[in-house]
Amino acid sequence: VPGPGQYTVTMPSLSAVSGHVQVNSVGTDPRECKVAYWVPSGPDLSIGVRCFTTAGAAADSKFVATFTR
Repeated sequence: VPGPGQYTVTMPSLSAVSGHVQVNSVGTDPRECKVAYWVPSGPDLSIGVRCFTTAGAAADSKFVATFTR
């Protein structure tokens, strides 16, 4: 079970595509989100996202994840 601020995003059919993953926190709370990893998972791309308060504590946050070729 993931803890606070830990997420996994699945992007379908992108495991064989070269590119770059970015995440950005959204909302009014001061949060920072970062890509922890991205790895192929069958035909899909599995992306780990971690979010933190500005003090560095793990915290839940809304975010947007993008993949660019």
